[in-house]
Amino acid sequence: MDWKYCENLVPIKFKGLYHGVNDHNKFFDYEKRKNIYLSSFFALGFQSSDNIFSKHVSQRIFEGLAYGCIVLSNSLPACEQTNNIVIHVSTRDDVEKIMTYYINNPEIADKKRKEGYEFSKQFGTNQFSAQKFINLIQENLNIAI
Repeated sequence: MDWKYCENLVPIKFKGLYHGVNDHNKFFDYEKRKNIYLSSFFALGFQSSDNIFSKHVSQRIFEGLAYGCIVLSNSLPACEQTNNIVIHVSTRDDVEKIMTYYINNPEIADKKRKEGYEFSKQFGTNQFSAQKFINLIQENLNIAI
């Protein structure tokens, strides 16, 4: 959802929502994104090449995990930074095979979805991120917050 990335990876064999836009004014609001994630089995956590190069993992990864989706991404850093809960894909065929596997193995899918939720609950919150900034400020600038 939101900024358009990797249309070449969007599965053809499955029906779903791919809302990739090139205009920030067309982004869905938070509530709409949340409801879409909550009603989805998978989330496509595609990243730009700049994000991958800088090892930045965007909000869409954590939103997908937090709302119980199996997240597929073209970003190895997204996989590494989520203890490989996010699944790496590099082709449309990869995406479709992985989706088929999890659809055909609901117990394994449920386990993967729970792992993502637990990870995001522990490491994907705004409080967790804010504390990292607070710690850096305190350690490097000697400012108590």
